[in-house]
Formats: sequence, C-alpha cells, structure tokens
Amino acid sequence: NNSTVLPLEALDLLSLQMTDGVYKCPVCLTLIKHLHHFKRHYKIHRETRPHACSHCPYRSWRRNNLRAHLFRRHGV
Repeated sequence: NNSTVLPLEALDLLSLQMTDGVYKCPVCLTLIKHLHHFKRHYKIHRETRPHACSHCPYRSWRRNNLRAHLFRRHGV
C-alpha cells in the first residue's frame, strides 16, 4: 500500500546503509549498491506511474521503461 510508504525525504538513509555499503529497501528488503540506484528503486513503492502507453493500459514510473515497452510490444 503506497499510502503507508514514507516519502524518500523522510527516510534516514544512513540507517538503511548496511556495513558493506549497500542500502536495504525498508519496503521489499532489496539490497542496492549505490545511493542513486536506491533512490530510483524506492520510487516504485511511493509514486504513481505518470508515463502512459498510448496503445494499451501499460503505465510506468520511468520514461525509459515506457520507451522499452513501446519498442517491445508495439514496435514503435
């Protein structure tokens, strides 16, 4: 449920960093090596999917995922 996931700004990022330097997602427990990758990953739990396919109901939270979908599924 997205309403119970804290905004990224509310997280204590240092407390999520493990001793080997990787970050542990508090929602799905995925381990992520770099902070910028963690921030990108965390958005999947919090944000809506603003990028919509014009050919089908597919929606994505990242524009590059929509581009890949359009190419794979619709040949665009």
